Amino acid sequence: MSTEAITVDEINAVVRQEGIEKLDDVLAVVIELNGEISVIKRSDTPGGKSSLEDLDIPDGQ
Repeated sequence: MSTEAITVDEINAVVRQEGIEKLDDVLAVVIELNGEISVIKRSDTPGGKSSLEDLDIPDGQ
């Protein structure tokens, strides 16, 4: 597995491109297998199945 280097500025730019104003609204930022960056927004709706269930995301993050 290779290591990817990404800057905070790059993350902020992708979050803005997704139309998200506050980082508090972001659950995760994922570097996909093809190198693209995906932003997963926090859900206001309880329940439902998340594509991130297999990830170890610390509480409060």
